[in-house]
Amino acid sequence: MSKAVNIRISGLQRDISDEPTVVECIGTLHSSVGQHYIRYTDPDGIQNLIKIRNGHATVTRTGALSSVMEFTEGSRTECVYPTPYGNFDTVIETEAVTVFAENISSEEPFARILYDLTMNSQKISGCELNIIIR
Repeated sequence: MSKAVNIRISGLQRDISDEPTVVECIGTLHSSVGQHYIRYTDPDGIQNLIKIRNGHATVTRTGALSSVMEFTEGSRTECVYPTPYGNFDTVIETEAVTVFAENISSEEPFARILYDLTMNSQKISGCELNIIIR
């Protein structure tokens, strides 16, 4: 069963800034046998689906800019990341994907993804993505 939730996505590029990029919106959370599905539409009108469990996450974005990003703990994945400025060949090296499912309705992260991001063969930053569900 899906339930309506407040979602806060906080992304930090540690090598670039001490200030995270934050998106807050209303969406849905559905959980089934250790797998969690988070759906929301961001302020730019892009529909997002995050499928996450310990060790693995998939972020699918559809709309004006569509992409699929895979995060597999201890692995390297590749994708093309579209932006208004063109497409970027992207490499994601995932350190950790952790779900803290007990943290619903708190300020603590429901899930965290730690990874290194490389675009067009240039390392951009070590990144931290925190998902807070209330």
